[in-house]
Amino acid sequence: MSQKRIHAFGKSLIIFFLIIILLSGTASAQFVKGFSIGWGLKTTEIVGNNPATLPFEESDPNKPPAFGGGFIGPQQGMELLFEFPIGTNNDFTLPLGIDYIFFQGLQHIPQTYYMIQDLENVVDVKSLSLGLNYALVKYKVANAKIYVGLEAKTSFIGKNEFTIITNYHQLDSVDISKSSEKESCVRLGGSIKLGLEGEIGDNWFVNIHGTFGVLNLIGRNDSRGELLTPLKNYFIMEEIRESYLYTLQYSFIIQYRL
Repeated sequence: MSQKRIHAFGKSLIIFFLIIILLSGTASAQFVKGFSIGWGLKTTEIVGNNPATLPFEESDPNKPPAFGGGFIGPQQGMELLFEFPIGTNNDFTLPLGIDYIFFQGLQHIPQTYYMIQDLENVVDVKSLSLGLNYALVKYKVANAKIYVGLEAKTSFIGKNEFTIITNYHQLDSVDISKSSEKESCVRLGGSIKLGLEGEIGDNWFVNIHGTFGVLNLIGRNDSRGELLTPLKNYFIMEEIRESYLYTLQYSFIIQYRL
């Protein structure tokens, strides 16, 4: 993880504990009963046939040539979550979420016996979400509940950084090339949610949930090419559209509730 991302991780954790300290003071009694703040880890996996999941270079000669984003498998992230209760029974809650996903694609490509390339594609995606959760089932044990939800999300896709590191073993030299062809942009999306929540201590809860959604439901720009790939043009291949980008996200959050 880069130094920039480590700083972002640390800042979010500090903010989480500072808010808890403020809420634990004398003013908390005047606050909304049942309000909670949570922080935790979040993973994001791109699903479907979006080019962002393809390797930078296809090594299988039986497959067609491809140039993708390199984001294969779950990507790391974190989430800061605020929940506001609605109604007397708290069957409904209004979740407000801020998440930061660190997309990083890597590939090691031996070009010749004497030359090896390491390719890396990095994109940071920050999102703000607002939704509505409903408790399907409640349990007396640990004040647990199973809930479903819907959420709308605004995502801020950062400027990509594409790095090619070429090692010339015979010459004992290294060449590093960096490019950022695709500028930052904003996309609107939405998702459905299924989660489980339960109490683990006085005022402390654990919230585990998964969401399935689309990142770029509104705002797609075909002239920019695909959303998370590093280059619009790669040799004879050219991106002519921005495909829908579907995601599966899983969160493990520790919450403090008033």
